[in-house]
Amino acid sequence: MGNTIEIEDPKIELSVVNNDETTCAKKAIAFLTLIDPNDNLSAMDAFMYYRGYVDACLGRPAIPPR
Repeated sequence: MGNTIEIEDPKIELSVVNNDETTCAKKAIAFLTLIDPNDNLSAMDAFMYYRGYVDACLGRPAIPPR
């Protein structure tokens, strides 16, 4: 896998995230279009999916639910 460092004993894999915010935002919008093609999600739900996708794409910790 690209951008992977392997350390032996114990074997640990670390992945480096090489995405920028614009790329992640475009991917998140495509994801939202895929999961909600008829725009049935509320604005808050759509935002939470969008934000969660962007954060994961950038390697940020997830937003805890309220």
